[in-house]
Amino acid sequence: MADLEEAVIEKGTEVITFLREECRIPDEQCEALEALITNTEDAKGWAPDGRELMERVEDLAKCQAYMPHDKYAEMLVLGWSAALDLMKHQRKMAFKKVRTLQEDAKCPAELLDAAFRTRDELDIGCAKANIKFCEARFLVEVLQENPMPPIEELRKKVDEDWASGKIGPPNTDGFDEAGRRVEEPVKDEPKDESKEKE
Repeated sequence: MADLEEAVIEKGTEVITFLREECRIPDEQCEALEALITNTEDAKGWAPDGRELMERVEDLAKCQAYMPHDKYAEMLVLGWSAALDLMKHQRKMAFKKVRTLQEDAKCPAELLDAAFRTRDELDIGCAKANIKFCEARFLVEVLQENPMPPIEELRKKVDEDWASGKIGPPNTDGFDEAGRRVEEPVKDEPKDESKEKE
C-alpha cells in the first residue's frame, strides 16, 4: 500500500507542477492542492487523497482556456490512474475488514455499521474515479485524432475574432476600440420636482 500512496504523491506532484508552470495557476491554489497529498501532521492513518486532488484539478482546469490540452489530458490519465489504484486497494481492504467483522460473533454493531459505511463509500468512490479515468483516457484519444493547434495560433485567432467583432462584448458602450473598459463619468439623476411639492 505504501507503494500506491507514493505513486499518488509522485503523480500528484507532477500534475501540480504542470498546473503551476504551464498553466500559470496561482501558488495559493497549488499549495491547497499539495496539502491533499502531504502528510503535514505525520499521522499514522493518513493516506493521500488522490481522488479529491484530481477532482479539484479538473475544476481548476475549466478556468484555463489557453493551457496545452493534450498535455493536460495526459496528466489527468496519470493522476486518475494512481488515485484509482490506491482506491481499489483501499476498497479491497474495506471489503476484507467487513468479512472479518461479520465472522466475529462478539463484534459490536456500531463497529460493523462503521465498516459497512466505509466499504460503501469506497465502493462508490472507486466507481466514480473509474469513470473519470475512462473519460481522461478518451480525451487523450480524441486529442490524438484531432490535435489542438499551437497556442500561438489560438491566441492569434482570438485576437482576429475580437478585432472583427465576432467575439467580444455585445454592447460596446463603455469600451474602447481595443475592448478595454472605459470609465464613464457619473451622471447626476434629474430630480423629480413634482414629488418635492407633495
